[in-house]
Amino acid sequence: MGTCNWSWPDVLDPLEVDPVSLVDDVSPVDDDPVPLVDGEAAAVSPYPMPPAAATPSTAAAAVTNAVRCRTRARSSCRLLMFGSMPGVLSGGGNTSLSRESMSPLGATCQFASSHYTPRMSTVLAWATLAVWAGLALGHSWFWRTDQRLPPLVRPDNWPSVAIVVPARDEAELLPETLPTLLRQTYPGDARIILVDDGSSDGTAEVARSLTVPSGLPLTVTSPGEPPDGWTGKLWAVAHGVREAGDVDFLLLTDADISHAPDSLETLIAASTSGWDLVSQMAILRTATFWERLIVPAFVYFFAMLYPFRRVNSARWRTAAAAGGCVLVRRSALERAGGIAAIRGAVIDDVALARAVAVAGGQIWLGYASKVRSVRPYPRLADLWQMVARSAYTQLRHSPLLLAGTVVGMIAVFLAPPALALTGSWQAAAAWLLMALTFVPVARYYRQPLVAGLLLPFTAALYTLMTLDSARRRTGWKGRTY
Repeated sequence: MGTCNWSWPDVLDPLEVDPVSLVDDVSPVDDDPVPLVDGEAAAVSPYPMPPAAATPSTAAAAVTNAVRCRTRARSSCRLLMFGSMPGVLSGGGNTSLSRESMSPLGATCQFASSHYTPRMSTVLAWATLAVWAGLALGHSWFWRTDQRLPPLVRPDNWPSVAIVVPARDEAELLPETLPTLLRQTYPGDARIILVDDGSSDGTAEVARSLTVPSGLPLTVTSPGEPPDGWTGKLWAVAHGVREAGDVDFLLLTDADISHAPDSLETLIAASTSGWDLVSQMAILRTATFWERLIVPAFVYFFAMLYPFRRVNSARWRTAAAAGGCVLVRRSALERAGGIAAIRGAVIDDVALARAVAVAGGQIWLGYASKVRSVRPYPRLADLWQMVARSAYTQLRHSPLLLAGTVVGMIAVFLAPPALALTGSWQAAAAWLLMALTFVPVARYYRQPLVAGLLLPFTAALYTLMTLDSARRRTGWKGRTY
């Protein structure tokens, strides 16, 4: 197979080149003459004519052929993201081109080089594997579910507690949840304050009808519409805190949360270790197909964003809480500026934890075993609304953060399966590692251990929910913010 070496002129247009003078620069390196077809060089040959056979017409054909060869090489080479291209574009004499790679009819650019450069897909596959190895091993073990309340150690003196329950249009759920608070087996002084946040379904009346003679005392109150700058929920919570008076602790819990009989006792006992705020991620309902698919992933993503070990360590500045169950020391709340300090926060649980932490308080966040939410999200549309109503708020309404989040979700969760389907073992390993980190959450929610393989699909849904959140206003039960 013959090869040819030449030095390219700076002018690429063959009409501006003197054919006879250019032929003088051509030096064949073998004795394989170029066949002619109707007086022109054969199209399959990349060789200029040797000087012995040169005529003006054949030289022009050779120049045309050579220029076509170089143009095709340049076009093909532009398709490569990585490559060693000695002399091709510079006009040097180091280029060694094969007949197949540089034919004017060829479709690829191949170099006679001993260097191997990986394809872009291989580089991306290695990158996804490195990312997931870092997340699994270097992100504070976010995927583990072992952050739980310590075993119950009864204090000598039980502090006083007020349980504040903001409720807006919760008449349907209260018969299932409020009695679990009324029947708390707490040895100390405790009472319940349910704050009706402008309900239209008779929430207050239903709450009053649920009182238990031997249960904790219940007060039902209503603060009226919130003033400017306040969210409805936080206005209700602030009213409940004022109603509670001078108590040692406040348990802020939602109207859809059901508690085991000793839940309050366990929370207070844990707080005696010195924590100013103790919060538990309630077990969310997973009764329908969409709940089983999306809810565990919601908890997984939350833990990835706020690794519980970092929240619970003084070495990190990560602060977060789960709004369904937050026990806060009254003195710590006052040092943080009270509920008024976060009055406009839509993601109020995280905002409260940050306020307490900034004021010097110690916070703790873990997984619950005695606290669960009974709120149903039976349809995809219900879960979509639950995520989309606050996702863009979490990103501080920043288009830049939104773009970064979308790119990150695609690169971290969608790229591994996409590349694995092309045959990349590195991407397949990244996908498997992703699925393995999901196993503890799947076990916590009693889901199949292979559920993690569907995490890319769920991540795609969350990405769409986040994008949808950017086009809508934050709202909850008839109020928008």
